[in-house]
Amino acid sequence: MLIFLKTTLIVLLLASIIVLVFSFYLLYLNTHPPRCTLNLSTEQYRADYLEIWFDNKQGLELKGWLVKGNQDFDKLLPTIIFCHGLGSNKSDFIDLARHLVHHGYNAFLFDLRAHGESEGSSCSLGLYEQGDLKAALDCLIKRDDIDPERIGIFGFSLGGAIALMAASNDKRIAAVLSDSSFDNLKEQSAYTLSTFYHLPSFLFMPLASFVYRIYFKGSMDLVSPIKNVSKISPRALMLIYGEKDTQIPPDSTKNLFAMAKEPKELWSIPEANHGETISIDHERYRERVLKFFDQYVKDRSPNTQVEK
Repeated sequence: MLIFLKTTLIVLLLASIIVLVFSFYLLYLNTHPPRCTLNLSTEQYRADYLEIWFDNKQGLELKGWLVKGNQDFDKLLPTIIFCHGLGSNKSDFIDLARHLVHHGYNAFLFDLRAHGESEGSSCSLGLYEQGDLKAALDCLIKRDDIDPERIGIFGFSLGGAIALMAASNDKRIAAVLSDSSFDNLKEQSAYTLSTFYHLPSFLFMPLASFVYRIYFKGSMDLVSPIKNVSKISPRALMLIYGEKDTQIPPDSTKNLFAMAKEPKELWSIPEANHGETISIDHERYRERVLKFFDQYVKDRSPNTQVEK
């Protein structure tokens, strides 16, 4: 009996070590994405742009492109900030940015920490990246060629979650469009564990949350767009998702929409998987994005100025 108990304890100890090590490995894998090369450059679109370096709160240098629209005499143009997804970079949405620029906007595309040409070695999956977006906004607000009252945000996937969280507590953002965002990091992580790694989330999630807290000195619970999405109102919100998304379940966007307040819009794209929302019907996508920002950013009335 004693030998049996001893053997059982050893097996349990080894199993616990394996689960702990594997939890750390999975967290490391997902928070240290490979740096993808720039897909496209602003030169390919012959866009008038400026390379801008700016620091975030942790002192990391981030890089962005400010693509300038054609200014009409002394009138400042509205500006849209683009926030990319995990493992991506600022070049992913240069085509959409060009479309907006050709219709009277400036576009600011930047690399989050540990992505593209920005500094940093790890991505906190939204915890500190909210500060990256705030730093980008601070950088733009200081410029005398930017209208501080007409700045919108476009975010995709992780960038969409970051945009929602940033907009919920920064009223300088006039409107936010979020495509394929998760609603809660902890639930999204559990979904990823069970769906992609085929692991029991009830076993691995407590350890993954613990390792996350130790590594990033913060809780996964703080990365939860659904807890704050209602605070975006009375500024406008548009949510987009693909009905065949296998990475972030469509229910995440539906949950966000249910918690959001007016004015809000929801657009589901039936055939789209993750990352395909913009490509399934490229022209319609561009026009709907333009229409949203025209209504809530470009045509923003003087009596709806943002609070400082």
